[in-house]
Amino acid sequence: MTTEFQASPGSPATDRTLSPLPYDVFLAERAKIVEARQRVQQRSEHLVTGGAVGALVLSITFLDRIAPSPTPSSGVFLAVAWVLLLGSLSSTLAATLVSQRAFDDHLAEFDRAFSEGKPFEMPSVRVRRARRFSTAGAALLFAGVASLAVFAFLNITFST
Repeated sequence: MTTEFQASPGSPATDRTLSPLPYDVFLAERAKIVEARQRVQQRSEHLVTGGAVGALVLSITFLDRIAPSPTPSSGVFLAVAWVLLLGSLSSTLAATLVSQRAFDDHLAEFDRAFSEGKPFEMPSVRVRRARRFSTAGAALLFAGVASLAVFAFLNITFST
């Protein structure tokens, strides 16, 4: 069995007609969507959350062991880094939550299209929103680590 693809009128998205799809193929396809949802969620959470938490812990260790008395002017870089890293964690959490909702929408639309034998169109509003949160989380992580690097550089004592 093949799935027909046709362009939506007035939309760049594509539709899938699921009516000729046998039930077992439908269930297999649905299982793939659920599995993809779980993989994406786990990967995203581990990558950005691990990076942000690791950077926060590293900065606290740096303060405790290497630079217990940071220069007054460098404190701003540490404060900015912590805010950016916490923002990265928040943005990643938001991306994960919105992603879950996007997959739920996808499954609901997939089920509806199959049961009604009508065209399937993947919902995209939440997908775009999740991508924005995810991109912001990665950018905030990068900026936070850069700010930590500046703080560390300003406080490392170089022996001659």
